[in-house]
Amino acid sequence: MTESERTVRERTPEAARLLIRVIAALVVVLVLAGAIMLVARAWGVRPTTLGAYQGLGSWVDIYDTPGVGRSHRRREGHAGSRVRTVFVETGNSKSKTAIFKPQAQAEFVQALIARGMRVVACTCPT
Repeated sequence: MTESERTVRERTPEAARLLIRVIAALVVVLVLAGAIMLVARAWGVRPTTLGAYQGLGSWVDIYDTPGVGRSHRRREGHAGSRVRTVFVETGNSKSKTAIFKPQAQAEFVQALIARGMRVVACTCPT
């Protein structure tokens, strides 16, 4: 038996043990992921998707005040374009309430959704 054959035979058990450890770690990760998914499903958690962030999007800030003519024209423009997602600023750190003009915002968002658009609401720090 040559020196290189002896080296290979000596390392084979070490490589086999490493492979077994890697496979065992993968099995543990898969089992944990499955358990987390089952618990999430039992709690009624829906999986999140990134669909709203794909395709053409547009931004509407609080200065485009929903409920004012300019904003409604903008919403109509979105509906006729290839815009799939509208990012709506609902307030900022200078707003006195959590949502700036909540009734107007709600109507604006509902109108966008009724036209089949996705809406991502956000608050911007200033």
